[in-house]
Amino acid sequence: MKKVLLMFLAGLMAMGASVKVYADARIDSMATDVREVEDLDLIWLYPNKVLEYKNTVDFRLNTDGLNTSLGAGNGEWGGVIADEASLGGVVGVYVNRPAVLPNVASSLLIAPVFKDPLGYYFQTYMNNDVDLFWAQAMGDGSFGVHLNYGDNGVPFGTDLIPQQQADNIGLGLGLGLANVGPFGQLNIHADYDMESLTYLPDVGGVKNKDNGIYTIKIGALGQTDVNDTNFIRAFADVYMDQFNTTDLDGVNDSDWDVTLGVSCSHKVNSGKGLVSTGLLFNTGSATDKTTLGGNTSEVDGSVWEILWNGSVESQVADWLTLRTGIEKALASRIYQNAFAPTYINGVTNNNVAFDTGFGVTWQNFVLNGVVKAESGVNPGNGIFYAPSAAGSSFLTVTEADLAYKF
Repeated sequence: MKKVLLMFLAGLMAMGASVKVYADARIDSMATDVREVEDLDLIWLYPNKVLEYKNTVDFRLNTDGLNTSLGAGNGEWGGVIADEASLGGVVGVYVNRPAVLPNVASSLLIAPVFKDPLGYYFQTYMNNDVDLFWAQAMGDGSFGVHLNYGDNGVPFGTDLIPQQQADNIGLGLGLGLANVGPFGQLNIHADYDMESLTYLPDVGGVKNKDNGIYTIKIGALGQTDVNDTNFIRAFADVYMDQFNTTDLDGVNDSDWDVTLGVSCSHKVNSGKGLVSTGLLFNTGSATDKTTLGGNTSEVDGSVWEILWNGSVESQVADWLTLRTGIEKALASRIYQNAFAPTYINGVTNNNVAFDTGFGVTWQNFVLNGVVKAESGVNPGNGIFYAPSAAGSSFLTVTEADLAYKF
């Protein structure tokens, strides 16, 4: 079996890799939301959840989000979660996590799309230098803290873009409760992220700092166990952003977003498999103000959408788990009001997204991957390498995570 596993891993790596950075490979391969099924990535919303994933080494074998190859040294990130009684609980340290900074209002007005509600907490904008977690059990509940710090260094400036330094710090709190109303489990989180933007060098008498850049997020996730094999989850998240650099370049962006969701899941094969479906409603609004020469222009946008997804996860062998899922926007509307009211159809969200992937277990290691299947197979030339056009493959690993339990 060991030779088969090694051959399988080697074959996957030989197929090529390009990566999106939204959630972990398990969630992405099931085309679902991390709040719909239990998963390690919940720690980024609910830091108290690190208690449930203690003694784990977690590597994300990703690119930098710019379609460069694995090993670029930018997108790979990871950390360790360990039970440390001497520190009063479970601690976690991650480095180089991709994170989105608060400047998101213009994403609607330029793209025009809002942040994906199925992955808003991971987007490659800059990389955090370090994320720190601490959590402790409290009776039937739990409490956790998440601190993060990131910066973009001091890049070279140009005639059009001045030399600037951006620092990002954040604080997140998570609280887990048992038996609250209809929920056997209820988790609550609150987060505040702040960016400091400074133009360099400091010219006397000229303002060179931002006017306020921040993100506020609050949310709750509840689970009701119908019986031993069926459970229902309901969740809600709200976030607000401001990106105000009026004194630097006349820009003042702001937005808000609300996501509501519910999912139903059924465990199969004594818990080794899972069938899940979910429904999400997302709405938000953004404003982009620009002041130049004493004149202010404003662009406003709004969005609402209803998303459905279904996913399957099954352990087909002691060492192999297969996953697949589909996501569809049942309704998607984006409106923009610049000089005249304009309706923009959410073309991107109207498409169906189908994903599939795998999980391989060997001793204490677990390798999860997302697989993309291409058309144009040429049977005469084989299926695992360039079937039609140079650089394409029938089967491509687009995302990979490696974990070790100790």
